[in-house]
Amino acid sequence: MAQSLSWPTILLWTTLLIISAVLFVYLITVTVRQYFSFQKLVNLNIGMVESNFPSITFCNTNPYKLSAVRAIPELEALLTVYSQAYT
Repeated sequence: MAQSLSWPTILLWTTLLIISAVLFVYLITVTVRQYFSFQKLVNLNIGMVESNFPSITFCNTNPYKLSAVRAIPELEALLTVYSQAYT
């Protein structure tokens, strides 16, 4: 291992070490203070855009089939009474 015993080299490395240590302590202090300041930054943008909806919509979510309902005489009679009342 090579070791330098010259005073300018020792002084240079000591100065660099002290500057690095001071800078390290300063940056850690700033970071910890910023962390514990509990700053809240909220940026909320809500945009409303109009949508063109179709004039006719087909949606068949009825779980009952009309052919199955018409196969039962009681339900067929109920459908007949219902359609006569509202037609």
